[in-house]
Amino acid sequence: MKVKELIINPHGRVAVENITWANRRTMTDGEYKLYVHMFSGNLQYGFRAEVEFDGNIYSFNYPNNVRNGETIMVATVTLKNGVFTIKEHLPSSTSSKEVWGVKTNDFIPVSVICYSPNFWDEQKGNGNQHLFFMLKDCVNPETPNGFYNEFLKPELIEHKRVFEALDSRMKVEDTPDQLSGVGFSLTQRNDIVVRVKGNTERVVKIKF
Repeated sequence: MKVKELIINPHGRVAVENITWANRRTMTDGEYKLYVHMFSGNLQYGFRAEVEFDGNIYSFNYPNNVRNGETIMVATVTLKNGVFTIKEHLPSSTSSKEVWGVKTNDFIPVSVICYSPNFWDEQKGNGNQHLFFMLKDCVNPETPNGFYNEFLKPELIEHKRVFEALDSRMKVEDTPDQLSGVGFSLTQRNDIVVRVKGNTERVVKIKF
C-alpha cells in the first residue's frame, strides 16, 4: 500500500509526503488513517492526497482553505486477513472505464517500451520524439494511418499531396496481436505512476 499527500504550504512551496509498504505481509492488521493536519499558518489552496492498493488509485482533492490547527480526515484503510478495504471521508475520483480493451485507473502490464517509429534504428528522426508504453491486451479498434506526413524527409515534401492520397488507401490492417498503448511526447513535461515487481514490489512516479 502507498499513501501520498501533496500539499501547498503557506509559503507557496510544494510539500510532498509519502508512506509506502512494499509488502502487505509486513503490515499489521488494523485501521490506517490518512489525514492532513495544519500545524501552523493557513493552507489557502487546499491539498491533494492519493492512496494506492491492489492496483487501485484513490485520488482526493480538498480545494478549501485549511486553517491553523485544523485536521482534515481523508480516508481510513482497513487491512484484515490480508484484504484491504477503504472508507472515504472525502470524495475520491476512482471512476474506471474500458478503453481499447483495458480499464482506466488501474495498473496494466507493459509488454514493450520503445521510442516512436520516427526515432527507430538510431536515427535522429523528424518531428517530436515519443515514448511508447505498449500494454498487454490493449487493442485499437480503429483504423489508424500507416504513416504521417509530418515525418517526411525534406526531399519528399514536394510530393506531400501524393503521400496524402496513398495514406488514405494504406490504413493499418487490424490484428489481434497488435502493439497498442499510451505514448508521451518527450518535448512536454509529464509523469506516470508505475508498479515495478522484482524481489520486492514498489509503486513509483516517473517524471520526464
